[in-house]
Amino acid sequence: MSLYELTLVLKEGAKVSVPGKVKITKDWGVRDLAYPIKGVKRGAYIWQTVELEPDQVAGLDKDLRQNELVLRHLLISQ
Repeated sequence: MSLYELTLVLKEGAKVSVPGKVKITKDWGVRDLAYPIKGVKRGAYIWQTVELEPDQVAGLDKDLRQNELVLRHLLISQ
């Protein structure tokens, strides 16, 4: 299993579960966006360190892209 950093910008009040083992979660709070994304002007920022199998990464990325509650996401390997 490998460690990944996941940063999410979610619609206010939304919660998203991710596969694998979540090591650290930091809630950065709700902030105004620099520009509207999908008509939304405020987003909840979440940062997580997640332990995933390499074959789970593509599926997670696809799920996050298709989820309407996720405005933006960034998944990087540590």
